[in-house]
Amino acid sequence: CVDACPMRALEWGELEDLKAKHGDSVSELPLLPVSSVTKPALLIKAKNNAKQKDFKEKEI
Repeated sequence: CVDACPMRALEWGELEDLKAKHGDSVSELPLLPVSSVTKPALLIKAKNNAKQKDFKEKEI
């Protein structure tokens, strides 16, 4: 997936290295299951709206 992504939106490596490189990224968002349950090894460059706890899903 990383090699095939034409927009280079995906990056892989050691999680600590990625955290250092992308310090503004998060691993938990209100609309996702809590990370203590899923234990994801990912970082998300989320928009501010996605970080809001009062997030409401809307389908357009």
